[in-house]
Amino acid sequence: MAKFGINDILNAKTKAAGQQAQTDGYKEIYLSPYEVKAAQENTHQKLENIEELADSFLHVGQEQPTVLARVNGEYRIIDGHRRNEANILNLERGHKEYEKVLYRFMDMSEAMYELRLLAGNGYTQELTAYEKTRLVERTKAALIRAKEEDGLEIQAKCVI
Repeated sequence: MAKFGINDILNAKTKAAGQQAQTDGYKEIYLSPYEVKAAQENTHQKLENIEELADSFLHVGQEQPTVLARVNGEYRIIDGHRRNEANILNLERGHKEYEKVLYRFMDMSEAMYELRLLAGNGYTQELTAYEKTRLVERTKAALIRAKEEDGLEIQAKCVI
């Protein structure tokens, strides 16, 4: 029986513009927190304690940049929805240094964005049975789209 995880899939060979995509191919960019879009349908994650996180940024800075996908020219959050909301709050509080914030991004298709979003959020949280079922459904649909649209090759590990 073959067993594999979502990260195995994302690290598999893909055809993107005739080249292999690499999981470490992220670039840095400074953008306004208002220029990036939150995931329309994220997983279970709640946007809680934003004020505390924003205060922390003011005192010690932001340790990790928010990770984005650029899909059809639009920047979308993969990982860091709370960080982005904290940056918006600090900007609204009048802290001009948050007009442009450091992000990491990679160009990708809709399907690859969905897979990375699910890998970054879906498999790192406590989920209800319904949420787990929905996660599996979304992952399967995104895998099928990525195979058709991006030429994703699904490689599995054999477990004996």
